[in-house]
Amino acid sequence: MEAYHPPLIDEAVGKVSAVATYLQIPSAEIYYAALSQYSTDAWAWAKSSYHLTVLTLTPVIILCTLLFRVLGSVFMAIGGRTIQQFGRHAVWFVQVQRSLSAAEIAVELLVVATVVGVYLLRRYIRKRRYVERIRRWMRRHVVTRYQNAVRAVSKTSVLLALALPHLLYAVGVTAIHYAAPSVTKYLALHTPAIGVLTLWMPLVRTVLFLHRWTMKKRLDDAESKKKDDGGTAGTETENEAAAAGSGAKTRAARKKMTRSTTSRAADRYLEATMSKSTKKTKLDEEEAALREEGMELLKYWVVY
Repeated sequence: MEAYHPPLIDEAVGKVSAVATYLQIPSAEIYYAALSQYSTDAWAWAKSSYHLTVLTLTPVIILCTLLFRVLGSVFMAIGGRTIQQFGRHAVWFVQVQRSLSAAEIAVELLVVATVVGVYLLRRYIRKRRYVERIRRWMRRHVVTRYQNAVRAVSKTSVLLALALPHLLYAVGVTAIHYAAPSVTKYLALHTPAIGVLTLWMPLVRTVLFLHRWTMKKRLDDAESKKKDDGGTAGTETENEAAAAGSGAKTRAARKKMTRSTTSRAADRYLEATMSKSTKKTKLDEEEAALREEGMELLKYWVVY
């Protein structure tokens, strides 16, 4: 190996010193002094910032603490009793459940399962629209025949036609009374059957009718809004298609269309039109049925 010669080292050190002088690189003593001054100033800035933060946030913290205390006292005053009552009821429920036998617990589970099953059955019936179908069948067969009979009677006597529903009701009630007098007497005197038949059943029917009427109106509003949006979008699409149709590409594409494609499009259009008309007819029938039911309920409550 070749040994380093001192003149080369001196020359290298001189060049490095010249570069450092040209770049104004400070010496280690100056750099350490500046770093020491920076650390002192940074510590002073941190202390002053902390002091300023404490002075600024102390009133806010005190105010928030007071506010939370007030809200906590109000919540305990209002909801403390409710929470205590809920805890007592929960403890009582657990104790009662522990004191029950296996047969009683099985009966409870059977009742819960029955309620859930009735709810699911109701959803299934509403989904399949069995009630609407039965009402439609009753309206087309029973109600229509009854109305025809009333019209036939009205040709002979209008007063008899008006009194016909009351006569039929009186005949039915009298027949039931003479067929089972003990049952009717027990139902009339020892059970709330009259109140249920005259007040609660019509009231529940009215509430359900209002719910169905509200849902029908919401669906109609949503359908009309959807049609309006679709009409606007369709108009814009037609305008764009008309603008694009002026070009050569659109004309070429139109020339390439075959009769089979045209017939398919026509068939789809006819199917869509028929489905829309059928749907509209069903909606009209449902609305007419709802209006008729509403008039019947209104007449009943006016007489009641």
